[in-house]
Amino acid sequence: MPWDIVPLTDQDRWQAQLAALGCDDPYFSAAYHAAYLDDEAQTLMYVHEDGDGRLLYPFRLRPIARVGAEATAPGLHDIETVYGYTGPLAETATPGFHDRAWAGFAGWAHDHGVITEFCRFHPLLQTQRHASPGMRVIEDRPTVTVALPGGEDELWSVYDGAQRNLLRKALRAGLEAEIVSFAECWPAFRAIYDATMQGLGAGAFYHFPDDYYRRLALLRPAPVISIVRKAGIACAAAIFLVGGDTLHYHLSGSLQEFRQHAPNNLLLHQAALWGMARGLKVMFLGGGRTNLPDDRLLHFKRQFSRTTLPFHIGRRIWDEATYAALSQSWSRQSGRRAPPQLQHYRLPVGGER
Repeated sequence: MPWDIVPLTDQDRWQAQLAALGCDDPYFSAAYHAAYLDDEAQTLMYVHEDGDGRLLYPFRLRPIARVGAEATAPGLHDIETVYGYTGPLAETATPGFHDRAWAGFAGWAHDHGVITEFCRFHPLLQTQRHASPGMRVIEDRPTVTVALPGGEDELWSVYDGAQRNLLRKALRAGLEAEIVSFAECWPAFRAIYDATMQGLGAGAFYHFPDDYYRRLALLRPAPVISIVRKAGIACAAAIFLVGGDTLHYHLSGSLQEFRQHAPNNLLLHQAALWGMARGLKVMFLGGGRTNLPDDRLLHFKRQFSRTTLPFHIGRRIWDEATYAALSQSWSRQSGRRAPPQLQHYRLPVGGER
């Protein structure tokens, strides 16, 4: 059989498939996917291999048991890629390969009652190039990459004037930054991150239990934390994932009472210095919180580099009739028109998520 489904429970096979394509990006790894395990979803990897090449696609298969208070027909599912940047990987551009590679997935999806599919593609790897023929690919927002040069003076020259001034401000205020062990220091990070999310009024999706951090600690290479202190008090911290020649800015937080001292600017600068010292070539900062051009987080990140890559998302409706029924159920219970999110039937009927 030219295709197969590899469950996350078989981590050796999962990693072997990645190794066969030379993929060392942390977002594709079994350990990263394991950090997002829950009691509902199955985490799987679709694999196609023939004489022209190989295609891999990690995803989460989730049951659609109900919409609001209404139970659905048994056997319905949807697909979503893990939080972060993944999508399909392939090693060939041979004409006709993608059509053949995705044929097995289409049959599998229909057999498993898949109604919708939502994919977050990887900007650095441009995985949208390998999207299935039936998927609608949408350019969602820019993401920022920082080229890591050979020395600190060159790094300062990459920053815009505002970033250089804010770094000097942080140093004058007596802030100090260092890179610390993730395994030993994630509780300190979590305290800052949770306080930040609470201050922003972020939903439950953005709060992670202890098990999430313990599983993330199993990534290899291990993640690191850039932490900033003032007078010995930890006031900002960020998690960075490492893979290949790239440092990935993953999660961060800062305490409100210290933000006037620009601790976030200093923690990113410290991470860049750490990456340069280890021969890394790129620091990937990701995008803004929204896809609006005036997004504040995007503006902050662009102080470090004007180099951007587009982040794409993919949407597919596999079963139009059932999707319409799910949407009607949601609208009937909520008394509102269905919002534009593809999988809006998962939203609470009493209010937006």
